[in-house]
Amino acid sequence: MDEILNIDYHTKILLKEALRRYKGPAEASKHLKISKRTVFRYMQKFNITIDGKNATKVQRCSKINRFMPIRVGANGHSKRNRSLQT
Repeated sequence: MDEILNIDYHTKILLKEALRRYKGPAEASKHLKISKRTVFRYMQKFNITIDGKNATKVQRCSKINRFMPIRVGANGHSKRNRSLQT
């Protein structure tokens, strides 16, 4: 069996495991020996929620200044309410 040598792959796995085990970014950062900001940066980079699961994609809606989920159609293109776009 081949080894996976991708650093990001292993960082993602370690971060998910720490978030699940220690119930939050503050405790996970202590046990991973990195700063809380780095934990949040990795969570954003790998799209991970605080409980260690993959998050759904969200995109900032410019007109009403809040986040709204993106729904992807069968052809792979995003579907959004076009009236909210500028």
